Amino acid sequence: MKKLFLLILFYIILIPNVYAEEKTVFSIESKNSAPGKEVTINVSMRNNPKFELLSFQLPIDTTQVEFLECNVIGLKKATLKGCSINPYNTIVFYALTMYADEDKLLTNTGKIAEIHLKVKEGANKDVPLSLNITDYGKSDTEKLDYEIENGYIRIAGDIKTKVINEKEDLSKELGKNVGTESITWESSDEETATVDPEGNVEFRGSGNATIIAKDVEGNIVYKKNYFVNTKDNHMKEIKIVIPIVLISSLLLFFLFNKKRKLKNEN
Repeated sequence: MKKLFLLILFYIILIPNVYAEEKTVFSIESKNSAPGKEVTINVSMRNNPKFELLSFQLPIDTTQVEFLECNVIGLKKATLKGCSINPYNTIVFYALTMYADEDKLLTNTGKIAEIHLKVKEGANKDVPLSLNITDYGKSDTEKLDYEIENGYIRIAGDIKTKVINEKEDLSKELGKNVGTESITWESSDEETATVDPEGNVEFRGSGNATIIAKDVEGNIVYKKNYFVNTKDNHMKEIKIVIPIVLISSLLLFFLFNKKRKLKNEN
């Protein structure tokens, strides 16, 4: 029994390291905001990269958002510099290191930059955040192998918070002059919320979703934004899981002792 436990523990520790992701991943946090509100976007990094000089460029739509400031977070054995907006409405900062010849440049994973923006009054569309990276390595073989996970700022005048499995009827919120029979309902993310042809919404998963109603000409006549969380469901899951774990543990303990007792009798 002890050997089996040690073998399982060995594989739990070994397998994640054997199949560990080598590629460095840079990601931009997505956020919800509203006109006139400030919003902070985080640029993060996963895995340990090896590089000499990286240049980060993040264009922003200045018709929708205003640049306020940018703070860079220190890296071990590397220096982050700059972080400002240029005349081309692009936020730029650099990562410089003199340790590119080492087997691995040890860095911290997590947040590497904070970008503070303000959504302009009158902003009416989502703002995509697409990061570009230029690697000034000595040769193509020494250039950093990486991926980028881009984000966005979702502009919403009002965001309602719901929990999974809640339901809501939006047909009652349409104006009196809008005929419900001529309305088409849509959800921006059906994994988060679904809506049927009558305007009944069901919240299915955590995340953000926008429910839209369109008339026969395709004009938006109604729009509502939601954030769905799992707080209540997590409590339900905990209440269910704890008894199951206790019962399973007691059952295993009983079977183990019974087996040991039979072995001693023989």
